[in-house]
Amino acid sequence: DEDSESIEYFNIPDGLSMITAYDRNDLSSDRIKNYLEKFSLSNQPNPSKQEWQDWEMLLGSTYSKNNDPLSAMCVKTDMGFQTVSSSLIALPTFQPNYGKNKPVYKYANGSPDTTQYFDVEI
Repeated sequence: DEDSESIEYFNIPDGLSMITAYDRNDLSSDRIKNYLEKFSLSNQPNPSKQEWQDWEMLLGSTYSKNNDPLSAMCVKTDMGFQTVSSSLIALPTFQPNYGKNKPVYKYANGSPDTTQYFDVEI
């Protein structure tokens, strides 16, 4: 609710979650329907070793099954509507002292098919 002064939060279960303008892992989103399985089958990132290559490649993909650019992971339309940034986030299991397992946030300040991700200090 836009007029509400309170913030709602929800627990995200362990594992892969895709979040777009729809709900988490919502298959009524063509983007999630087209890509959730691709992410599940790809090499999982290893954030502690900075290994994100497969997911970076998928986030930059302009492929869509039905040739609708809005269902691609990286949107590019003839009207100029397009993906202008991208984020990768890895959250460790909650621990009072993070130790080696700190949250990781990587950001591409541009279309992920042409822009490199960089680490954002959290």
